[in-house]
Amino acid sequence: MAHSLTRPAAAVTAAPDEPEPQHDRSTSSPNARPHATSVDESTLSEALRRVVEGQIGPRQPGVVYQAPQGGTFRVLGVTRNPDYASALVKRRHCQWAVIVQDVNRPNAASVPTNDPWTPQHKLLPPRRNTPGEAA
Repeated sequence: MAHSLTRPAAAVTAAPDEPEPQHDRSTSSPNARPHATSVDESTLSEALRRVVEGQIGPRQPGVVYQAPQGGTFRVLGVTRNPDYASALVKRRHCQWAVIVQDVNRPNAASVPTNDPWTPQHKLLPPRRNTPGEAA
C-alpha cells in the first residue's frame, strides 16, 4: 500500500498568542467607499439647486433665446418641480423643465424641454416696439 506524501490541509488559524490579522477596512466590503464623508442634507440640496439653476440658465418667462441647433424660442414658463417636469418631458428623474414656443412659426404650440443651457445658446435682447406697432 502506497503512502501519500501529502497530508490533508488543516484549517489555518492564528495561534493564541498571535494577534488576529488586520484587514484594510476601506476595501473589506465591495460597497465600501474609502473616502466617503458625511455630508448633511442641506449641503446636498444646495448643490442640486446650483446644478439645476446652471442647467436652466437665464431662461425665465418672457425671455427669448436662440438654441445652438437652430430655432428662436420664447420662454413661457419654468418648473423646478421634479414630478411635474418629469411628466412634461416624459422622462424619469427630471429636476426641471422649460416650456418654450418657437417664435419663428406662427401659432406654434408650446413645447417642454429639458435641454441644459450651454455657451452656444444665445440670449436675445428684448424686442423694442416701433411707433404704431402693437405691443
